[in-house]
Amino acid sequence: MEKSCEVQIMVESTGLPKNLIDDKEAEFTAKVNADPLMLIGALKETLYTEFQPDLEYEIWKSQGDLQKGE
Repeated sequence: MEKSCEVQIMVESTGLPKNLIDDKEAEFTAKVNADPLMLIGALKETLYTEFQPDLEYEIWKSQGDLQKGE
């Protein structure tokens, strides 16, 4: 959070004018950044694709115990 604040202060100190967007554009951007495939109704596929490498790593770290339910 401190780094974000530092960057914000540095940007604002340049004196550049802010380019504000309307609520509709902000909502669209938030949806796309949260889950880009949600726009085509593929939410479950996105969640699986994002989580699968983490699950495989945890199974590997547990030497298969996680998959066995131990």
